[in-house]
Amino acid sequence: FSSNTDSTHSTEIAPETWQENIGKTSLTVKCNDSGGYAVYAVGYSNDEWNNNTLVGPNSNVINTGTATTGSNSTRSMKLLPGEGDTASIVSPYNDYATVPGDQNDDGDDTNNSYTKVATYNSTTLGNAGSSFAVTYKSYIAKNQAAGDYTGKVKFTMVHPSTAEAPEQKPSKIYMQDFTLSSCMVNVGQNGNLEGIGDELTVYDRRDESDYTIRYINGACWMTQNLRITGTISAADSNFIGSDFNVSQYDLKINGDNECNSTNGYDDVCSRTPDFTDLSIIGGDATVKSVGAWYNYKAATAGTVSTNSNLAVATRDICPSNWHIPTGPAIDPSSEFYALFNSTGTRYWLNNNYLSAFNAVGGGVYSNGVAIDPEYGTWWTASSGRLVDQRYILSYDSVQDKFFGPASDYRYIGEYIRCILSN
Repeated sequence: FSSNTDSTHSTEIAPETWQENIGKTSLTVKCNDSGGYAVYAVGYSNDEWNNNTLVGPNSNVINTGTATTGSNSTRSMKLLPGEGDTASIVSPYNDYATVPGDQNDDGDDTNNSYTKVATYNSTTLGNAGSSFAVTYKSYIAKNQAAGDYTGKVKFTMVHPSTAEAPEQKPSKIYMQDFTLSSCMVNVGQNGNLEGIGDELTVYDRRDESDYTIRYINGACWMTQNLRITGTISAADSNFIGSDFNVSQYDLKINGDNECNSTNGYDDVCSRTPDFTDLSIIGGDATVKSVGAWYNYKAATAGTVSTNSNLAVATRDICPSNWHIPTGPAIDPSSEFYALFNSTGTRYWLNNNYLSAFNAVGGGVYSNGVAIDPEYGTWWTASSGRLVDQRYILSYDSVQDKFFGPASDYRYIGEYIRCILSN
């Protein structure tokens, strides 16, 4: 099963216009057996199985569909006869039709993943094989955010032509079910469990968000910042009791801030970066790459406030079995220390920057008046130098290094990086 891209799959489309014949990929199948074959397709956008959208900046998407007017941007695909001995195109893909995948975006892929798009029945193929091609169409609505949108479609051949669809979506690995032993086996680097292991994608059952993790110096670390918002369940989180609303108040950026030094210790506040925030941080910043910011009461699911300043916070909004690491990073007994130091060896890469940690600048600082793209901070579970502070991990991108010990007031909005350890 081979392919050849005859023309690039990219184009510029003005608002309220549509364009067809975007690119052409020719596919050839050789199957020297009278049983023939079938070809199935599924959206595989943004490296996420069953994602049939086009993914753009700041989490903007273009959904699958065939519209050529209206307020909803769409994209669709069409199969074309190939050259020579051609495969039969399965309707409706002999015309532009929706890209196979999770059509209603409900996360249930049990009956809408792989879709049969072409067949070749009961004739032994010669060395040339049989062929077909695929092309795309997209419509851009007036209100669609500008930017570069990308997506993929995965094609798979099965034999014989009467065979069922390939196995549906592989089972997700949920953080709540993951163990440190699993991390050692699946993410450890060639059995060297003292080094930085390979990266693995896992999912948070509470909102189906995916995160990357690595095994680093005896623990499993998220290599992306937590971005959970809204009301989360105690059953799937590292706290007990009733469900908890992480986003009771918004961390404001310029004034009018519910979470300031007056009452920010007892309000539960968080902020998901908006377009302006992401523009300040710069680069290819997205909500997924940046994460969210939380004041300390939000970070600890309400367990640390003015009247309860625990030496070590044992309850927080990380997934169950995971937790906020202890600090500061210079304390040999802390988990942030273990991230960077083990048996006398420092795991610092690329000009003192620990690439496996994936540091990102930004935070809601000084009564909520600034987001600094050059300076990033992460909460620890440990009490700080003052009664109304907690220790943090600090990263300065100008100096390209982490430093400490540092602590911040609990009303400030910091990142969270969860850890799975003994």
